[in-house]
Amino acid sequence: MLASIKSKENEAIFIFGVTQEGEPGTFIEVNDVATRLTGYSREELQRFSPIDIYTPESPADINTIMETLLREKQLEFKIVCARKDGRKIPVEIKAYLSHIHGEPIVFSTVRAVQEERPLISLVKF
Repeated sequence: MLASIKSKENEAIFIFGVTQEGEPGTFIEVNDVATRLTGYSREELQRFSPIDIYTPESPADINTIMETLLREKQLEFKIVCARKDGRKIPVEIKAYLSHIHGEPIVFSTVRAVQEERPLISLVKF
């Protein structure tokens, strides 16, 4: 279906439905970058929803994220995702609410972000 989705080399794409309760549904489609980012195959990810790779260390609550997205129709935020191997990855997400055949879907681009480190300058004495 959407397997040929292209994006920037470092952006993962996740497309998922929304349940009648306003919760994230299962992934409908992901690109190759999404599989490399998470360590899961496309088939594995299509059995999951964003809740399955979301971690409690995330700075934002998934329920608040979904409520805001459903109200505002687009949202940028940062969370922490869990890879298949257990590593945790901070990511930045741009999510957009749309509809296909009257059903709500979320199209999101995701990129890993480096932890911000303080700038250290070296001084010779």
